[in-house]
Amino acid sequence: ARHRQKQIEVFLNRICLHCKEQFSPYFGSIDYIIYGGAWTTISELKKHCSFLGDIKAYELPPVLDIPEPKQKVLLKLLEKTYTYQVFQWSKNDYTS
Repeated sequence: ARHRQKQIEVFLNRICLHCKEQFSPYFGSIDYIIYGGAWTTISELKKHCSFLGDIKAYELPPVLDIPEPKQKVLLKLLEKTYTYQVFQWSKNDYTS
């Protein structure tokens, strides 16, 4: 059990570091975050990685279904991610 806990800690450290590397340049301009995967894992990551908690962004409901974190599944997920359209919206766009 201790060995498994250590593996989980190493995994979360790697993911947190990767998040910092990828998102730090955009830290002040991230408006939304979408997580994908098992909610138990996401919850543990958010507890473990204070960097994610420091990002002041809305969390959108998950749209990325990751049934198994295998390379083939993740590559298909990456393809799916590029099919989404992102729109900029402002509440001023809809006021008269």
